[in-house]
Amino acid sequence: METHFFFVEQSPLCQQTILPVLLSEVSSRSSASAFRYCRHCLGSEDDIQSKFVESQFTLRTDERHSYHCDVLDRQDLSSADKQHFSLVYGVNRRALLHTLSYFSVASGALIPDIMHDVLEGALPLEVKLMLKVFVIDKKLFSLTFIDDGFKKLNLRSFDGDKPSTLSGVSLTSCDSNLHQHAMQMWTLARFLSLVIGHLIPEDDKHWENFLCLLDIIDILFSHSVADDAIGYLEALISDHHSTFLELYPDTQITMKMHSIVHMPRLTKEYGPLINHWTTRFEAKHKYFKHLANVMGNFTNICFSLALRHQMHQCYLSLNTDSLPGEEVEIGPGKNSSCIYTTSVELNRCSSIYFIF
Repeated sequence: METHFFFVEQSPLCQQTILPVLLSEVSSRSSASAFRYCRHCLGSEDDIQSKFVESQFTLRTDERHSYHCDVLDRQDLSSADKQHFSLVYGVNRRALLHTLSYFSVASGALIPDIMHDVLEGALPLEVKLMLKVFVIDKKLFSLTFIDDGFKKLNLRSFDGDKPSTLSGVSLTSCDSNLHQHAMQMWTLARFLSLVIGHLIPEDDKHWENFLCLLDIIDILFSHSVADDAIGYLEALISDHHSTFLELYPDTQITMKMHSIVHMPRLTKEYGPLINHWTTRFEAKHKYFKHLANVMGNFTNICFSLALRHQMHQCYLSLNTDSLPGEEVEIGPGKNSSCIYTTSVELNRCSSIYFIF
């Protein structure tokens, strides 16, 4: 796309390239055991556990990344030396995207996903550790009390995202989650104070640090972030991470928590990170996964999913004012046949608009 133009009828000449790329923490790196495993900086494990401001780290740059790739491309190095170098600096090979003119692998073009890093990373870990202190150690309330409290809340717009039942097994397990999906975790955190806030003693450090994390989330998930809020966000992240290690000394700063340290700068460079998160992609993918199970046709699954998707989009378009023509009226007992006939006829039409 960058080197070859393409033409669209009745449109000007088009030329495209790739700027930022959105990746989850798992899909964006394959050297999780490397000495320097962060894709944004060259911080070691000791640095990540003791430094919580991005200015304290040496950031990856295009020059450093190109040098690391040049070393790995050298023919005079043995496979063992290349493997050692790769483990030290967390670089496996030269990325194909790095050959593009306006794309930078090292300078932040790989945007972190706040859904994976926050809602499925830092937030469930802290909520789990905090509830473990309140329920098991301090015995302020029980998990049943929390479940009953959420059932009593009138959260009609959040009914699909209400938290699942909290179990003692998930609270005492060795993993770092409460077996909630991302939106359930977000709902649990936002409305937890309405359920247990009146039972928490004043000046409780665990609760205050949780509220600090909520302040961080409010800024990161905002659709508009002022320049003054960037510095405030950095201070909140630093205070939260340092206090987190003091309150939970047996727990370490995870990679997803460290990724939050780089988010203020990336927010300033690319705008609010909620405009780049993967939640809508995940929701669309869920639709296709459900559709594949319903159809049970895997001979040419790509064509089958594309056809069913376009038929569905055509039907939705007929019920809006986006396309000219008479409105589609559906009477009792004719829903399925009307939908099928309308979709098939539209699919055969040569002037159909494909909507993605």
